[in-house]
Amino acid sequence: MFKSKTWLILLFINILSCNANFDNNVNALRNKDLSPQRNLFDQDLYDDSLDPDLCDKQLSLILANTTFALPFLDAGFRVPRGILEGNLVDLGNYHQCLAIRQNIEDTPQSREILTSDVPMLSSMAVTVALCIPKACSTHQALSAVAASLDFTEDYCRLPGDKPTAPVDYVAICVFSVIGALVLFSTCYDLLYVFLYKKDPKEKSTLYICFSVYTNTQRLLTFKAGADSLDCLDGIRAISIIWVIVGHTHSTATEFPIQNLLRISEWIQSYNSLWIMAAPLSVDTFFMMSGLLCVYTVAKKGTRRSFLKNLPLFYLHRYLRMFPLLAAAILLQASLAHHVADGPFWSTVAREVDSCRQSWWIALLHLQNYVSGPICLGQTWYLSVDMQLYWISPLVLVWLCAPGRGGGRRAGWCAVTLAVLTSLLAATIYCFLNDFPFHPISNTGNVGRYMQDYYINTLTRAPPFFIGLVFGYALHLWRDTKIELSKILVGILWTLAGALTSFAVFVHYPILQSDYDNQLLDNFLNSYMRSFWAIGVGWLVFACKHGYGGPINWFLSLRLWKLPARLSYAMYLLHMSAMIIINSMQLSPFYFTQWNLIFTFFADMVLAILLAVVLTLAVDAPFSTLQKMLFEGGAKKSNQSSPLQNNNVQIIDAYKDQDLESYK
Repeated sequence: MFKSKTWLILLFINILSCNANFDNNVNALRNKDLSPQRNLFDQDLYDDSLDPDLCDKQLSLILANTTFALPFLDAGFRVPRGILEGNLVDLGNYHQCLAIRQNIEDTPQSREILTSDVPMLSSMAVTVALCIPKACSTHQALSAVAASLDFTEDYCRLPGDKPTAPVDYVAICVFSVIGALVLFSTCYDLLYVFLYKKDPKEKSTLYICFSVYTNTQRLLTFKAGADSLDCLDGIRAISIIWVIVGHTHSTATEFPIQNLLRISEWIQSYNSLWIMAAPLSVDTFFMMSGLLCVYTVAKKGTRRSFLKNLPLFYLHRYLRMFPLLAAAILLQASLAHHVADGPFWSTVAREVDSCRQSWWIALLHLQNYVSGPICLGQTWYLSVDMQLYWISPLVLVWLCAPGRGGGRRAGWCAVTLAVLTSLLAATIYCFLNDFPFHPISNTGNVGRYMQDYYINTLTRAPPFFIGLVFGYALHLWRDTKIELSKILVGILWTLAGALTSFAVFVHYPILQSDYDNQLLDNFLNSYMRSFWAIGVGWLVFACKHGYGGPINWFLSLRLWKLPARLSYAMYLLHMSAMIIINSMQLSPFYFTQWNLIFTFFADMVLAILLAVVLTLAVDAPFSTLQKMLFEGGAKKSNQSSPLQNNNVQIIDAYKDQDLESYK
């Protein structure tokens, strides 16, 4: 009887994990023979660990015991994929091989087939790919080799099996027209400026609205007005980055993972907090939406004028969001299905079918309430945000100047009542329904959590109304320097830091496998997002009034301005790109935190590129057309050059009502 040492077992694994070429003269597999950089590895470790007698004993145990053999077989040699297409290499599962640890006692019991170390292998269903002749059904093909095999067919694919649908022709026509307009407008713009060398101020605004040249200049021109909240650039950019990194994780784990069991260990560690807390970024957007709703509307006139122009308030908001949303939906419903292919393309097909069925629900911003599949899953946020805008005039009307003196008391009462009412309603709803705090903590009830809590306007409203409070405070002291004592500023910063830190770090105990506290879940579901919104709201207020220090300097850097302007387009496009890329994968993803980070950077760059294209071709032109619609008629571009103009389309993101639409 013997008990093998861990380092000797690790040596055996290291030898098995080597790559070897087999020929008639088989030599020992040594790292010094395989690597030209022998000095980078501890060769003595390999030499000293050789023990032929111990190796014979271990091999005999492994060959006699299925439980011991399975990890080595699973991680080791297999026929290279694509061997008939020139691939003669298969690396096995490197990390799985190196991770095998086992202490073995040489007893008769150890030679029996044990199942405790390989849980429920006999009852597990595996998913495999099968290549069969076109003329054969799956049942017929499998019956020829294993008649008693119990299987369920998922889907079959054939070359050229993606039929062209009417929506594909619509997409080709629409985007062809847009492309032609971009080409015409850009040529007109370039000829006017460089060939004819005429005054740019005399160019027709209508003719250049689709010009890539002018729209790129405007996109890259950063000039803020006196009332601008520069720190919002950094907050918006960081928030969209946080959204993308969170979706990188969630979409990656929806596809096959080599080390799926390891993810649960990672989720229960502190290393996962930056991912598990990513949904808080959505509450940042809700808070900013409410803040800007007040900040940009309350200064425009009296209550009477606001009520008189209420239809324009709604129309402006809807039209401002419509072009990019419609373009993203059309792309998802048509071209996304044909852009590539892969073994998991059925996932893309489901997303495409969802948009073909529910495109009108998405455009009406009713996806969180009307039954049916959600087109562009992330656009639930737009539906909730629009619904909050629909009811915001109930509060906004009291925040506008009354016309004849006074009004502040009514304004503060209105925003306070709105916050308290939304918190009370959300609290009652959450305590009555006993939702889990996080879907991972109750995987068997994810559908109910997402539909009834996560995308519910009632439960997501408090951060929006908290944003109204901070927006009203910023409006009232728009032109006034507020003098606060250093002690009070320190207390407020400490409170804000404590609230936001609590919202992040509370995820750690909640996600532990032994957690079970429904009362705490109800409390967090009711108030945690509001805590986060209060902390971020104070940050904006402090930065605006000179109490932000280095935080304000960092958030106001120019490097944030471009991703902030592109954030709406990035939000609409990034998940579709992720799903397409993951559906093309030919092998399972090996999950590590660094692999996740590298994947995120690829997703981020692709999202920025797609956002730039759609912003220049769709968002910027239609923003200019909308401005012309509200101002009346096509005019000459005679205000200033594009580099100086701070009142046209994309630049409006930092001026007036267009500000709130860039999120």
